[in-house]
Amino acid sequence: MNFLTYKTAKNVCLHSALASVALSFALNASAQQAAEIEQLVEYAQCIRDNGFAEFPDPGPDGRMELRLNPATAERFEAAQRACTDKLPSGLAALNAPPTPERIEALVKFAQCMRDTGVSDFPDPSPQGSFEIAANLDMTTPQMQQAAETCRETTQVGSLMFRRAGP
Repeated sequence: MNFLTYKTAKNVCLHSALASVALSFALNASAQQAAEIEQLVEYAQCIRDNGFAEFPDPGPDGRMELRLNPATAERFEAAQRACTDKLPSGLAALNAPPTPERIEALVKFAQCMRDTGVSDFPDPSPQGSFEIAANLDMTTPQMQQAAETCRETTQVGSLMFRRAGP
């Protein structure tokens, strides 16, 4: 399973090789928030119009969650390709390799997670994602609270979690 978190309208890229994906977007409160949310709404509508009807609209705070599995990944990718022109600019950022500064911020996030009680939380991969072991349940309240605390503390922005292993 993969878990992507998106904050401040930056970064989303999905690939059909993903067994399952969850996306969570949250925008920082700012003058741009309404415009960013509107861009996400337009993108979501385009994805739905192009064959992926279950794609959600963002909530009032810009949060949205989506789960993909092998049965839906190909259909989602086709819709995503059709909506390239609607993709908010920040969402396209995951297509670029992470900078050294980005990797450093991700390492600080990982250390914060370990310091917050998730002792076996991994360091980021060179691609900027976290390969999460099967024994780590990213949906527990403790894990969600630790992740939110560490996102706020480290100001890391968007995060991508991928389920490690088969």
